Amino acid sequence: MDSYFKVLKRKDNQINQFMLGRFLKSVLTIVLVFAVGISTLKAQQFDYQKYPTLSIDIISLNLDLDVNPEDYSLVGSANYELKSKIAGLDSLIMHAAHMEIKNVSVNEESVEFRLHNDSLFIPLADSSAAGESFDVVIDYSSSPKFGILKNESGTLWTSLVPKSTRHWLPTIDHPRVTFVSTMNITVPSGYRLVATGSKTGEEINDVNSVTYTFKTGNEVPATALSFAAGKFKSRETSFGIKNITLNIEENLLADEEQQELLERSYQILKETERYLGMEFPFEQLNIAVLKDHSWEPISWGAGILFLYKNQGSLEAQLHRGIYAQWFGVHQRPEQWSDADFYPLINSGLHFQLTDKRMPLGITDSPKTSFKTTYDHYGADAWNLWQRNFEKNIDLNWRITVLNSIRKIARWEGGVYSSTDYATYWYEQNGQPYFKLPSFQKRNSSSTQSDSISYRVDYTLDEQEGKLKLTFTAKQGIVKELITLPFVIVSANSRDTSEVTFTGQKDSVLVNVPTLAETAYIDSSVKPNIDLDQYKPASYLIYEVRNGATVSQRAEAAGKLGSHSDNPDLQLAIRDILNQELEPAVQAALLRSFAQVTDGASGTEQVFLDEINSPHDQVRLAALMALQNYPENETAVSSIRSFATGASSLKDFKNAANVYSSIADTTTFKSFVNTIVQQDTAGFKAVYAIQELANMGVTDQAVTLAEYYLSDVYDYSIRASALAVLIQHDKVTEDWRSRAEELLNDTDPRIRFLTVVGLPNIPGLNITEVLSAHIQDEYDARVHKAMEQVLNGN
Repeated sequence: MDSYFKVLKRKDNQINQFMLGRFLKSVLTIVLVFAVGISTLKAQQFDYQKYPTLSIDIISLNLDLDVNPEDYSLVGSANYELKSKIAGLDSLIMHAAHMEIKNVSVNEESVEFRLHNDSLFIPLADSSAAGESFDVVIDYSSSPKFGILKNESGTLWTSLVPKSTRHWLPTIDHPRVTFVSTMNITVPSGYRLVATGSKTGEEINDVNSVTYTFKTGNEVPATALSFAAGKFKSRETSFGIKNITLNIEENLLADEEQQELLERSYQILKETERYLGMEFPFEQLNIAVLKDHSWEPISWGAGILFLYKNQGSLEAQLHRGIYAQWFGVHQRPEQWSDADFYPLINSGLHFQLTDKRMPLGITDSPKTSFKTTYDHYGADAWNLWQRNFEKNIDLNWRITVLNSIRKIARWEGGVYSSTDYATYWYEQNGQPYFKLPSFQKRNSSSTQSDSISYRVDYTLDEQEGKLKLTFTAKQGIVKELITLPFVIVSANSRDTSEVTFTGQKDSVLVNVPTLAETAYIDSSVKPNIDLDQYKPASYLIYEVRNGATVSQRAEAAGKLGSHSDNPDLQLAIRDILNQELEPAVQAALLRSFAQVTDGASGTEQVFLDEINSPHDQVRLAALMALQNYPENETAVSSIRSFATGASSLKDFKNAANVYSSIADTTTFKSFVNTIVQQDTAGFKAVYAIQELANMGVTDQAVTLAEYYLSDVYDYSIRASALAVLIQHDKVTEDWRSRAEELLNDTDPRIRFLTVVGLPNIPGLNITEVLSAHIQDEYDARVHKAMEQVLNGN
C-alpha cells in the first residue's frame, strides 16, 4: 500500500490536469442544463453522492422490524448509537424515503423532526462536542414500491440498487457509512428469514409470528444491509467457525440439487479464500434461492447472496456473488458509474480459479434502448467482462490484473474507485490509468453479410439420362464463375465431376447414369456458399434410407413434401414411416406426408396416432398436420383434448395455436374459458387469451387479460397480459385508472412496460399521467423511459 500511495503522489500533476478538464466539462454541463430548462435539475439522481458530508459516525444499529408480506408493509423502530465528528453539531440528516415517521427521540427525549425530499431532519443539542455520543430512536412505517421486492410466491426481499436501503430503513444511505447491527425481524408464522449477519435467535411469539435475530460483529455498509422473508426450505453447513446457510423457495430445487448447491458454495468459498490468502470478510454466508431476478442488476449484500432460478447457471451466480463479497462489498465503489473495474477484477479472479467462462442467462428482462447506471453491473456486464477477459483483453493488462488480485485484496476494506485500481496498475506496467480496456458488446446474432445462398432445383430426364440443375440466388450472388464438385452415387460407385454457375440465376446440364441412386453438389470447399438442394423424389427416398447422418436423412425426409404432385409418393412415405426411425426423421416425414395428402379423407389417422408420441418434434409435426382437417370432427376434438390435457407449456402452446386455426370463435371462446378455469398458474391461460385476441375476439380477451395483471402471477404472465391490453384495449377511460395502478406496481419491469406502452393508447394524456409519477420513480430504467416518452422519443 505504501508504494501505491507514492504512485498517487507522483501522479498528482497528471491528476490535477485531468481534474481541470473534468471541471471545465462540469462547467459546460451546468451551462447546458440551464439552457434546456430548470426542470432538468429536478430529475432523480440514481447514484450515490461522491464525497458526501459526513459529520457524524453511526456506531451501531438495533432494529426492530415487523414485516408483513401479505400487505407489503413494514413497521419498525431503528435505534442508533451515533458519535459526532465535529463540535457544535446541531442537527442530523438521515435518509427516509416515502416513510411515515411516527416518533423520533434523542437520548430518550422526543424531538420535533422534519421530513423533506426523502430526508429526515433531526435536531441535536447545539453544544455537542466532537466525539460526543447520541442515542437516536426512529419509529416508522412504510409500504415501499421501491427498495423492497415481492414475487408471486409471497417472498419479500430487499433490492440492492443504489439508494434503495433508505426506502425500508431510515439511515444514512451511502457506501461510506458502516456500522455493526442487530436486526430483530418479525415475520408471519410459516415464513423464514435470512438477513445480513449471523443468526443468533429465533423466537416464536405466538401462533401468528416469529422473530429472527441477526447480528453483525464487523461493520457493514448501510448500502449492503439486506434481508429476505419467504416460505423457505433451509440447509446449512459449517465453514470453519462460520456457517453457510441455503434458503430455497418451495418446490424450486430437488433435494439432491439443494445439497449439491450447498457443497458447491462451500468449495467456491474455500477456493477463493485459499487463493486470496484472506478470510471471508463476514461472519456467515447466507444464500437465498428465488425464482425470479425481478430485474436486479446485482445479487449480493454483506454476507448475503441471492440466486435466481431464471438467471441461468446457479453455479455461475455463486461464483459471481462470492467474489463480490471481497470486491463489491468489503471493497466497494462509491458510485456505480465508477465501478467498471470491480467486474473486471472479479472476472480475473474467476479465471484464476476456473478455466472456463460461466455466462449468466438473461431472461424476463425488458429490452431497453438506453444506458443507465445499472448497466455497470448485471448479467450483461458479467457476460461481457468474462468474454472479453478471456479473449480480447490485452495480454499486458491481463497479466497485470491477475498478478495484482491478491495484493489488492489485502488493502483495507472501504470505498475504492476504478481510478484507485488503475493508478495502482500504472505502477505495475506504466500504462496510464485513463487507458482503460475498450470493449464493445458483441452482437449475439451472427452477421450474414458475406454469406451467399442459392436454391438448386434438380430436374431429371430419365429417358435422356440428363439432370438439369437450376441455381436461383436467395441471398447474395456470386459475380464470377464458381466451380464445385458434383458427386453421383450409384449402387457400387461414387463418381465426381464439376458444375459451374454464376449470377442471379443459372442452369447447367449434367449426364447421369440410369442406375444413379442420388447426387449432390459438394459446397464444403466454399464455406461461405450455402446450397439448398431440391432433388427428385427417388433421390430423396434413397437419402432418407441411406443418408450418412440423422440430419441428412431428416433433410431429405422434409423435402419429399415438395413432390406433392407425385401420386406414388404417399405409399412410399407410409412404407418408410412403418420402419424404426429417429424422431427428427419421423417428424420430417410426417410434415412431408401432410403436404402430399393435404387433408385427404382417411389420412388423418396417421397423424392422430402420433400426437401422443414421446418425442416433442414428432408431436408437433402431427399437430401441425391435423390443421389440414378442419371439417373432421375426430381431428378437431383430438386437438382440443390434447391441448386441454397437455402436461407441458410447450405442447399446450403448439396445440392451442393449431386449434385456433381450425376452430370457430364460439368454440375457441369455450376452450379459453375451460383453460382459464383449469390453469391456476396462468401460463396456459394467458397464452390462450392471446390467441383469442388474435382471432379478433378482443372484448373477452381484454376482460380476461385484466385478471392476470395481478401480482399473484409470475412476471411473464403479467407481461403477456399487459401486452394484450396495450394492443387491444383502446378505451381511454380504462387506461386512466389502469395506468395509475400499474405505475405504482412494485415490479419495475411492469412499470417500465406500462410506460413504453402508453403511447399506443389513443386519446390518453400521457404527459398528465406520467408527470404525476416521474418525481416519485426511483428506478433509473423506468425513470429514463418516462423521460423519453415525455420528450416524444
